[in-house]
Amino acid sequence: MKREQRLENRSQFVAISIAAIVVSILYMSTVSAAATSVSIGSATVNVGESVTLPLMIENAAEEISCATIVLSYNNAVAQVTFVDNSDFNAAVYNADNALGKTTIVVYQTGESGLTGTIKIADVTIKGAGSGSSSLNLDRETLKNNAGVPVSADAVSGSFTVKSSGGSSGGNGGSGGSVTTPTPSPSPSPTPSPNVTGTPSPSPS
Repeated sequence: MKREQRLENRSQFVAISIAAIVVSILYMSTVSAAATSVSIGSATVNVGESVTLPLMIENAAEEISCATIVLSYNNAVAQVTFVDNSDFNAAVYNADNALGKTTIVVYQTGESGLTGTIKIADVTIKGAGSGSSSLNLDRETLKNNAGVPVSADAVSGSFTVKSSGGSSGGNGGSGGSVTTPTPSPSPSPTPSPNVTGTPSPSPS
């Protein structure tokens, strides 16, 4: 009788342990997928000033091999003047300020993708006129080494331009104040190349 009781207790323990492991795996998978995001910071500048904002991938659990991101903005307020300093091996961009849209394409030329916190590029934006503009992100492509799409949230920023006054300084550029997402620790990425592209001329 005691032996049967011990066997029953052991079976219950094993069943509970297996259930706990399965729940933990499912939870970790869900958290990992939900945590990946593509984001850009926010900034405030004076008219005519420029500021550089990092466009980032955060918490990439899978190796990212390529991405195509479209940044949209109010072209009466913001003008993208330069995009560079990507963690990916290769990157190109097209700044169409007449439409208020800049397309950034990055990719790895080797077999290994990037994980953790990844800089897609630094985006330099000039204050064209006073007002406020959202910096909307459209994640057209984000794929792993196998060419499979990776799920990620898009976290947009904002860009405010003052008519005069305000403090200078910021994260790169020639002035303004910047708010960027807090980076998390990640493995060291592949050395950064320069990004090439032909930005559209800014309206006078």
